[in-house]
Amino acid sequence: MKRALLVGCNYGGLPEAYHLQGCANDVATWKDVLESVYGFDPECVEVMVDTDADGVQPTGKNIKGALRRLVAESRAGDVLFFHFSGHGTQLEDDEADEETDAKDEALFPCDGNVIVDDDIREIIGPLDPGCKFTFSADTCHSGGMLDHQAIAISGAKDDDDVKYVSELVTRDRFITFSAVLAVVQSYVLKKVVEVATYKI
Repeated sequence: MKRALLVGCNYGGLPEAYHLQGCANDVATWKDVLESVYGFDPECVEVMVDTDADGVQPTGKNIKGALRRLVAESRAGDVLFFHFSGHGTQLEDDEADEETDAKDEALFPCDGNVIVDDDIREIIGPLDPGCKFTFSADTCHSGGMLDHQAIAISGAKDDDDVKYVSELVTRDRFITFSAVLAVVQSYVLKKVVEVATYKI
């Protein structure tokens, strides 16, 4: 089974200095990519955006709860995808010997209740070894978010972006890629070109 958790925070409830404009749009784009390109069932794609007042808000507690459910309900052979678009930050590491820079990377949910990299590793730790877990973070400081696992952004990238991402997803059990925007932008650009051509 393929299942996903997509989170976007524009931070409209925080002071203006924190506001972002495109994070909810990122989630909509990922949802489209996963469903139309990778065959995810819409019923298996959970969305949390802080622009939807009636939806479940992407607070620290809610995001961690959704990730725990994703892991608990998974079985060998499942493909899991977690995307976070919003602010990222760094905090002093409680155990400085764990990080080369003595700092933890963290996601910044809409309520400011940060989720540090240690939290994510602890949550996905019990995941069945037969599962594939891919984490895409469009944030500052995202490159080391799962830095105790292999970060699989390597190898020659051919012209077929979808094939490239598919190969990444099947290469390692845990994958973090913070430089995935080129793939999504390529997909969006193709969609825009299709629409423009249709209008002509």
